[in-house]
Amino acid sequence: MFLHVHVINLLLLVNPPAQAPGNIKIVAVSPNAVTATFDGVPDGNANGIVTGYTIYYQPIDGLPSSANILKMNISSSNRNVTITGLEENVVYRIWMTSSNSFGEGPLSTPITIKTEAGKLLSPHFLI
Repeated sequence: MFLHVHVINLLLLVNPPAQAPGNIKIVAVSPNAVTATFDGVPDGNANGIVTGYTIYYQPIDGLPSSANILKMNISSSNRNVTITGLEENVVYRIWMTSSNSFGEGPLSTPITIKTEAGKLLSPHFLI
């Protein structure tokens, strides 16, 4: 009786998404908030199921490039997010990544936007 043994070598590549979210648009919606809309990562570049997105933002007016980097995690089903608590009339750099169960993918191209200046009340409203 002969016993045949077959050995199969399986190489499983596990990688984070190969692409950042696309078509990112940032709009100032108030002196202290901006809204970001974006497209998800195409299935062919997701390397699995996208589990979420991260939006990074930082004020850049006269600050070092590593100062005050903040982030917000976004669910995988969301394509629209509002960042609040920003300083008015300040330039921010914003970029995004996508993640799957294997990690975080590459950074998107940074976008800069200036928040709106605060609106002054007309004098007859002041007490």
